[in-house]
Amino acid sequence: MKTIRLLLVGVLASIGLAVNAQSYLPQKTAFSIGGGLMWGISDSKGDFQDVAGSPTSGLFGAELRLYPIPNIGLGLAYNHLAGNEDGNKLRCNYVAPTFTLRGLWAGGKQGLWATMGLGYLNYKDELRYGGDFKKGYFAASLSVGYEFAIAQAVGMQIRADFIGADFHSDGYRSGYHNYENWDCALSYFSIGMALVFGK
Repeated sequence: MKTIRLLLVGVLASIGLAVNAQSYLPQKTAFSIGGGLMWGISDSKGDFQDVAGSPTSGLFGAELRLYPIPNIGLGLAYNHLAGNEDGNKLRCNYVAPTFTLRGLWAGGKQGLWATMGLGYLNYKDELRYGGDFKKGYFAASLSVGYEFAIAQAVGMQIRADFIGADFHSDGYRSGYHNYENWDCALSYFSIGMALVFGK
């Protein structure tokens, strides 16, 4: 509950900064880094989210975008998904090329954007009573956000991220749940913030 309150305070402070911003968002090259709270949104059986009781986890990410024009961006994104609960651990790494559509207003001081990515998710969990499991998946992502300038070519994003991996693969899981045909519907949703640097 404390983390959610801190996130809300950060959002309110960010809106205040946006109103008073005197500079501009990056128009050609942008690098963002940040993170947020993450939840599993699928009904997988025998994975970290199932065994650990769907705990709140974390997503940390970075993205490089090149804007041929201010409203269209091409880039590369990296996200690290992590969770710990009762001796169970989740560690995933996602990397993908991205395509961004962005709308700017207030003279380039504020904007809304949507980013799509298709890439690779390296899934790994370590379950207290179910052993370790690791596998690579084709994955897709969708991110949306609001960004605003806080200094010259420096901005802040309030963002929501969705990452979904291969929905119909089977895997073997022994131990705690004893699933021989593991439903690997891996879908995650995150809300967070990021800093943006560029020119």
